Amino acid sequence: MDFINVIAVLVGVLLVVIVLLFSSKEKIRTFFQKKNGKSLKTDSSKCAENLLKSIGCTYTREKRKDDLVEFRFNFQNGHYAMRIFPHGGEVVLFFQGIAEVSAEKIDLLRVTCNRVNNIVLCHTVYYAYSTDKKNMIVHVSAPFFFTDDFLRTKDAFLVLLEGFFDVRRIFTNEFSVLEKDSTSSLPYDIEKNHLNYARENALLDSLELFHIVDGERLKNTANESFNYRSGAKLPISVSSLLATVFQINQPSIIDITIVTDSIRTLSSVEEIKNFNLLSSLVAEKEEGKPSFITDVVTLIVKYKYEKKGNDAQRIATIVLKADKETQECLYVVAAVADVNAEAGAFEVPGALKSSSFYLAYDKGDNEQRLQELAYMRRDAIDKIFTGKQEELTEDQQMLALWQNEDIAQKVYWGRKCFRQERYYEVIEYLTPVWNKMLTYQLPKDEAAQNTLFLTAFYLGSSYAELELYEQAYYYLDGIFHLRDIGVSIAYVDTLVNARDFRSLYVINTLIKELREKYADGVGHMTGVEESFMNFLRRRWAYVHVELGDLASAERVYKKMLDEPLNADFALNELAYIQKLRENNSISLPDDGSEVSLKDLDI
Repeated sequence: MDFINVIAVLVGVLLVVIVLLFSSKEKIRTFFQKKNGKSLKTDSSKCAENLLKSIGCTYTREKRKDDLVEFRFNFQNGHYAMRIFPHGGEVVLFFQGIAEVSAEKIDLLRVTCNRVNNIVLCHTVYYAYSTDKKNMIVHVSAPFFFTDDFLRTKDAFLVLLEGFFDVRRIFTNEFSVLEKDSTSSLPYDIEKNHLNYARENALLDSLELFHIVDGERLKNTANESFNYRSGAKLPISVSSLLATVFQINQPSIIDITIVTDSIRTLSSVEEIKNFNLLSSLVAEKEEGKPSFITDVVTLIVKYKYEKKGNDAQRIATIVLKADKETQECLYVVAAVADVNAEAGAFEVPGALKSSSFYLAYDKGDNEQRLQELAYMRRDAIDKIFTGKQEELTEDQQMLALWQNEDIAQKVYWGRKCFRQERYYEVIEYLTPVWNKMLTYQLPKDEAAQNTLFLTAFYLGSSYAELELYEQAYYYLDGIFHLRDIGVSIAYVDTLVNARDFRSLYVINTLIKELREKYADGVGHMTGVEESFMNFLRRRWAYVHVELGDLASAERVYKKMLDEPLNADFALNELAYIQKLRENNSISLPDDGSEVSLKDLDI
């Protein structure tokens, strides 16, 4: 027995040594993968060398980071790269620089690549910026695998290389056709359409507020990934800006003091009327090449307006700050404030009324914008006459609907500005459209009705972003009956953010309607509906915090801690509730919220 025990101990020690020797999983795998003293990675590299030599290619070999091996070689005047990835022998071939396209045609290039990738099987066409960012370089890639049968591997390799040339030919032909047709017709760009819808949904999400500890309310900015802008130049007058932001009927400007590194004052009627707000921050030093001339400008505006016979003078401050520059536009953050010394019946005396938003100065000229619109309209009309209405974007539907070019332009740019978060400019564009449409009876044509409803949606959402909730309610309440999810989200957020007493009733109604839709057990909520339900539950709890019913809100938020889509929001709100309790905030008595909570199963 002693001999057996000694053997057992020796075996145990040997196993410990082996484990220590191969403490890394990587070492263990490499050890067992070795064959005749060479690893699989080495075998793959050797196979690649033999393969390239067999077809008469000269090559260079480079070992890159993470043990990645890259071969560069030429084949029939084409420049290729072969990358061999470690741990599995994965091989990817790249045919580089098959085309070079101006960066200004990136939309056309994207459509071409999507079409080619739908046609070919194993190859993938993609593009990247050139070093100077002025052009896009087009490349092709394809996966490849080595086998034990060298002849079969060689045949497959040659077929794959020939395929690269076929893909290049298809790409060149497709791009040429689309480029030629683009002079009279825009290609159908499904990717851009989906991106626009995603962008609008992200902007809707940004209206959802959450509490912070000091009692303020901030935007829920979980969807900031869609942060791109481009747009048209819109001369902005000080008078129109004050009228929109402060809802003043025809303010009369007395003078405007412009403060930069110097101070100057505009006082004549003609100067004030022709003054473009953004011209104090942006100037065209060269023809057609505007640029920022300073970082910050402050405007002190003296104005008055008649109100019940009172002609009191008031002062507003407008701060303009240079923000971002793109290939098309210069973007400015505008902050406007006015101490409300002469308060109205529904205003707090001495309260500071303020708002901040984006404005943009377009680098292009009017002729370019008119050509773009004409181009879109012709394409829309051509598709209607050729029976391709399903390919029309909503923008094109609106452009084709209106024979009045001025209305068509305003609709197009208004929608574009909304996606770019230029809410003030949305109002400037679409308010005349709305007023024009109201001069007619409600149109029976579906496309015309769609134009009316979408115009109301964009106007309502833009007013809500400027925190002008009464105006937002006017537009959104008129289309709430459609029960469109996007409209419902904007409508609920407007009521909640305005602390409107109807908000809880509307939320409860929408939750019940959505639950009743699937009450018979047939079917399930779509992903969009589930997201909408989560939104309604968050708003329900948020309103109860505002009402002081912390217990009901806390119950819902604790449920949400186990829900990935709601956990972060709930955690923040629970911290806020805890802070309220620490500050001895008083919760309202139970007013039946417990019953509504049970009935709705929030």
